[in-house]
Amino acid sequence: MHLICLNLTELLMELWRGTIELGAGDTKEDWDWVVLTGDAWKEHGKFVEHLREFLLSSIERPPRNPEKKINSGYKAQEWLIYIFGYGPALLRGLLPEKYWLNFCKLVAAIRLLSSRTITLAEVLQAHAYLLEFVREFEELYVQRKLSRIHFVRPCVHNLMHLGPETFRIGPQTLFAQWTMERTIGNLGEEIKQHSNPYQNLSQRGVRRAQVNAMFAMMPDLNPSTTKGGTGGSRQGSLHVGGGYILLRPRDSIARPIPGEERDALQVFLVREGFHGVVPKKLVRWGRLELPSSLVVRSAWKEHNRSLDKSKRTSRMITVSECPAPCTLHTSY
Repeated sequence: MHLICLNLTELLMELWRGTIELGAGDTKEDWDWVVLTGDAWKEHGKFVEHLREFLLSSIERPPRNPEKKINSGYKAQEWLIYIFGYGPALLRGLLPEKYWLNFCKLVAAIRLLSSRTITLAEVLQAHAYLLEFVREFEELYVQRKLSRIHFVRPCVHNLMHLGPETFRIGPQTLFAQWTMERTIGNLGEEIKQHSNPYQNLSQRGVRRAQVNAMFAMMPDLNPSTTKGGTGGSRQGSLHVGGGYILLRPRDSIARPIPGEERDALQVFLVREGFHGVVPKKLVRWGRLELPSSLVVRSAWKEHNRSLDKSKRTSRMITVSECPAPCTLHTSY
């Protein structure tokens, strides 16, 4: 968390904003990578803030306007979404192409290494991207000048160890500081014996390890993987198979289907092997829990919400079964 979301992002922003320390004999007139200044920086910040509306509500901390809040406790998750989520799109055409391509290699590697599961081929690909990024970073920004040696901070060098460490102990998300802090917080909440809290804490840790070992050996006992204890326990929910669960709100009565939607439903049912008559009316549901445990909402209910600053859009889904992965809008 600290390497990727705090140290590295701080370095990149100082470079692109031109606020990094100026070495003896160097001049900012040669810094063609400085693009986030003046009005461009203000417009960039406003655009980042505007994107909040289109970010999934499952992301607890959407990036705030960096132009106003970057020095006011910008959180690690905000940095992660801002730099490694929005970054390639927001900086395209703004950052000179050679710097932008170098940055994209970093983003591609971090996205691969941040996956919950990763293959050996992906680890090797991410490691190759990071090696190229580090080499090009020194060539593009430092340019063998002694006055710029401070640009190469330890966080740049440490990137070369992420691939081998992932191969050794697993994906970065499994041992990132977020996981550690959440575990520490959960174990702290479980302390019940205040007369001897440290022994109580150690026993709670032992119990947690035993439960995790049992789930590893018998995954069917884990409610988070069987779906038995998630959407199925919610009042009024409906399992539709494949790990998908319909969640309320729901229409009280069946309503007519518009012509285009009925035609699309007909195509879908025929593809699924159903050749009967397509119903003229349907009962709409407002939410759907995916096999990944994320909840997708629909335009049917989201359009009825008040237009306030906290509005978030959660009705966009990615369908991988199309000829090419595509992003779609969920009506209901």
